[in-house]
Amino acid sequence: MLQAYPDVKATFNLTPSLIFQLQDLIDGAKDQYWVLAEKPAESLTEEEKIIILKRFFDANWDKVIGRFPRYKELLDMRGSDDSDATVQQALATFTEQDLRDLQVWFNLAWFDPDFLAEEPLQSLVTKGRDFQEDDKAIVFAKAREVMEMVLPIHKQLQDADQIEVTTTPYTHPILP
Repeated sequence: MLQAYPDVKATFNLTPSLIFQLQDLIDGAKDQYWVLAEKPAESLTEEEKIIILKRFFDANWDKVIGRFPRYKELLDMRGSDDSDATVQQALATFTEQDLRDLQVWFNLAWFDPDFLAEEPLQSLVTKGRDFQEDDKAIVFAKAREVMEMVLPIHKQLQDADQIEVTTTPYTHPILP
């Protein structure tokens, strides 16, 4: 976005831990959420389904989930809390397709709207539901592509004197 306004100057703080996390993800590291989202819906264990039903709605319900009708529908199906009773009830009613759609929407919804408005993500947003396992590969490939852009764009803007990059000690608890 800043590239569109060359007269605007900004300062970014890139912590070493963020840089290492980005590099680890680019190199193929996966957190528990990524692993659970990638796993074929038909292969999910009951324990994994429970984690998905509890954690894959961890986003702002109005500003993130509410923008996408199917994601909102899935939240309504699950219920407005993640108590054991609510999740157990959802576990009994969520189909394999519902779980797959939730796996895709949890990851798709975190993209900036500019990325969602372009292919290949635009087709998934338009499709909205009934995702296939292959659709997950599209989401994760785009996620890696975006992560790979982060540091080079910062370097390009820094070299052009449009941004200043600051940093802090590796795990310093107080940022500037």
